[in-house]
Amino acid sequence: MGRSPVSLSRLKLGRLKVVRRQLLQRYEHQPFVSCLAGLYGCQWRRYQRLECGSFGLLIVTFFLTLVFLYFWSEAQNDYNDFDWFNFGNLGFWFPWSLVLLVVSAALFTYVALLLVLAVCLLSEGQRLYLHWSHKVNNNN
Repeated sequence: MGRSPVSLSRLKLGRLKVVRRQLLQRYEHQPFVSCLAGLYGCQWRRYQRLECGSFGLLIVTFFLTLVFLYFWSEAQNDYNDFDWFNFGNLGFWFPWSLVLLVVSAALFTYVALLLVLAVCLLSEGQRLYLHWSHKVNNNN
């Protein structure tokens, strides 16, 4: 009978340690994860709820922009023909091929950055909440 109170107090102390450890893990200040979540989904507050984004859509958009950027950068011989076609239709000369190349490179960089942020958040065990402004930008 003398051992019961000791084991009971050890059990209570063990439970308190587990609860304390869980609380510390849950409410631990993580500035890096908070920054990643803020950049990815504009989720700057801890318990802010946003509509869940689609990671698959982000991957598909990444590969489509990669393919477009690859084909447009490989079509360097056709830049002149593309510019002449636009000159014939618009009536003034402007290097539209260069503009299209810069816009596609910027879109690829933007989507690649979002994908890197998503992978970092997933590696930290966070849920992904893609902000609506990123969804609109990815669908264009």
